[in-house]
Amino acid sequence: MCESCQIIGWATEGESCSIVAGLVALVIGLVIGLTSMPCVRRKWYELFFGVHHLYIAFLLFWLYHVIWTVHFIAIPCLLFFVDRFLRHIQSHRSNVDVLSVKFYDSGAFEVRLATQQGKNIENYLFYMPW
Repeated sequence: MCESCQIIGWATEGESCSIVAGLVALVIGLVIGLTSMPCVRRKWYELFFGVHHLYIAFLLFWLYHVIWTVHFIAIPCLLFFVDRFLRHIQSHRSNVDVLSVKFYDSGAFEVRLATQQGKNIENYLFYMPW
């Protein structure tokens, strides 16, 4: 088979890898990275949020690209999904009540939060420059 056919092919025979799948994964990764920039994230949050769901497509194309070295990525992928599962559980675990909000002339605001049990009262100070 000609060399150019091997470069643009999807085949993963022997130790070779699919270059096209790697390029697709690279483009998706670059798009995710570009939409992570603060100027894009602040002005077009919906675009940022939607594009970041492409991490699944990125992961699938990248896996197809490196199919022969899957033992190098098994543990990181497992840790990623364990982390996502634990974050999902943690986000639904506790209820937080907002006790008060103070707005300051400088654009900062203070949020006073209490947990459902009322034991922990924490103050958070935020500054939003826009």
